[in-house]
Amino acid sequence: ADESYLIKKLLGTGGGQQMPVNGDPFDDPKMELISTWINEGATFDGIDFGQSLGRVVAIARVEKYTHEELAAERRKIALQNWNLSMSGISSNQVDTDSFLLIGSLTEAQLSAFGKQAEAIRKKVQVILKLPQSKPMIKGRISLFFFNQRYDYSEFGKMVEQRALPREWRGHFRFDIVDAYGALIVPTSEEYSFDGLVVLVG
Repeated sequence: ADESYLIKKLLGTGGGQQMPVNGDPFDDPKMELISTWINEGATFDGIDFGQSLGRVVAIARVEKYTHEELAAERRKIALQNWNLSMSGISSNQVDTDSFLLIGSLTEAQLSAFGKQAEAIRKKVQVILKLPQSKPMIKGRISLFFFNQRYDYSEFGKMVEQRALPREWRGHFRFDIVDAYGALIVPTSEEYSFDGLVVLVG
């Protein structure tokens, strides 16, 4: 730690501005904690070493959010993702207690899927013995509905930067920052909407 550039920057002896910029200098207990971490090998204890700094900051920020704040953040992300993948195509949005549904369906169609999703969510909470009075997951889950395979594929390409397998009719992603399911509008002959909601929830 005595030779660490990080320690020197925190102490103001490493040239340039003292870290943290625009913040109070670290007190002795914090400096001791960082020195011990460096002396013990400065091992990475995050989720993914390859994560960008922006991603690490986003995770740290949303960990402190309330349910409502995280739901608002996820709504913003969901609308950005829709506009990225479906540029110029208008959408309707329907909110339920646990879900934000987005798609170029009518509000009535989205509301019907929303009621179905909430009914499934309640069953899952009973099975898992979770209190019905609290959200099952902090922040709402976004559900994207696409009318055709091409639109669903564009979502994978533009939002997730990958080609979605041809046989997929829907999938989900979940982490602390964002949680969503994306699917081609289901018909009873194709696959179960219930199954995807159980996986997402």
